[in-house]
Amino acid sequence: MSHYSDIKKDSKRMEHFTSLYNVLLEYIGEQDVPNSAELLGIYGRLVVNGFNILDPEMVGIGTGIYLGVSIIDHSCDPTAVAVFQGTTIYIRSLVDMDDFDFSKVFITYIELLNSAHERQQDLMATYYFLCQCSRCKDIEEIKLNDSMLCPKSDCGAPVPTLLQESLSSENSVPSCPKCKENIKPQVYNRYLEVNDFCVWRSRRNCSIP
Repeated sequence: MSHYSDIKKDSKRMEHFTSLYNVLLEYIGEQDVPNSAELLGIYGRLVVNGFNILDPEMVGIGTGIYLGVSIIDHSCDPTAVAVFQGTTIYIRSLVDMDDFDFSKVFITYIELLNSAHERQQDLMATYYFLCQCSRCKDIEEIKLNDSMLCPKSDCGAPVPTLLQESLSSENSVPSCPKCKENIKPQVYNRYLEVNDFCVWRSRRNCSIP
């Protein structure tokens, strides 16, 4: 699937495609380069269906198209994982299957340590769909993932947070649902800084197939 219409609406990918197209015209020549519509279809198949080929140290060494594997759907609760030996890809099961059913084989396309909201953003930006798996619908897990630990030493309950906002006044601080302790703005803002750093490190180290 090339996702031709989706990529046409994606300004960042169209900018990237235009840059690549111009490079191909310069180095190969117009006669040997497919027309822009055909090339966009090829580009779409590569960026949406391509796998990041990894070496034993999990460092990306290239991108490959694997026709059989490309039909495996995504789940944030995968039943299998894609691994490489050289440029050969293998799908390894993560769960026992008494009666093998290919429709039950799911791999992840994205970094699973991200929050449900971030995972959905990544999937839509890269693959043009939203995940409907059990993890993405688990309200309790979503609340827990977007929570901080209550700083009160004898409590330690998860405190739901609003990651998009820094706090500047006592009136806007979240409170612990268990002990009712208000979280101090400086404590919460420090939590936001640490969370942002962890997200940055995760995205920097992430290898997306």
